[in-house]
Amino acid sequence: MKRLDQVLLAVVLVVAAAVGWFATRDEPTHKEPAAEKDGSYVIGSLPEDGEKPVGACAQGLATALSYDHRSLAEGLDRATALMTDEFGKRFRDTFEKTTTKDATAKKVVTRAVVRGAGLATSDGDAATCLAFLDQVLVRSDGIDKGSEPVKVSQNRVTVTLRQVDGTWLVDDIEPF
Repeated sequence: MKRLDQVLLAVVLVVAAAVGWFATRDEPTHKEPAAEKDGSYVIGSLPEDGEKPVGACAQGLATALSYDHRSLAEGLDRATALMTDEFGKRFRDTFEKTTTKDATAKKVVTRAVVRGAGLATSDGDAATCLAFLDQVLVRSDGIDKGSEPVKVSQNRVTVTLRQVDGTWLVDDIEPF
């Protein structure tokens, strides 16, 4: 019986120590991302460890998925400058095959707004972010002038990033 009492006493002491530790420890720091008046994510409003890749993710998505029929080539150059060489080539090829013709013919202007983004994984010079974004049709031949923009799609995507020469670049965009 004495052995059982010792075991019970040990368990009670361990539980009491755990309760005491949980009750007196500091609250974990939590920082909410900031948002602009339009609801878009404020780059750099996250804790330091995720700030740079998440900022690159948000900027890369907004730049890559916003375009104006009057300046498609310039917009595409701006977007691919934020991407790795390999992904930039794939993105350019896909954009030219699928978007350029329709955007020009219908005089399309779109705007992508990143509503939220966060770091999913990080390993040295590679990171994956999860982002939520809206792509809005601001203007086209199908919209009356002066009309409000039309929300075309709400997306969630994973964005793979690579750090190249100290700069975080988009290496892949995958919707899910």
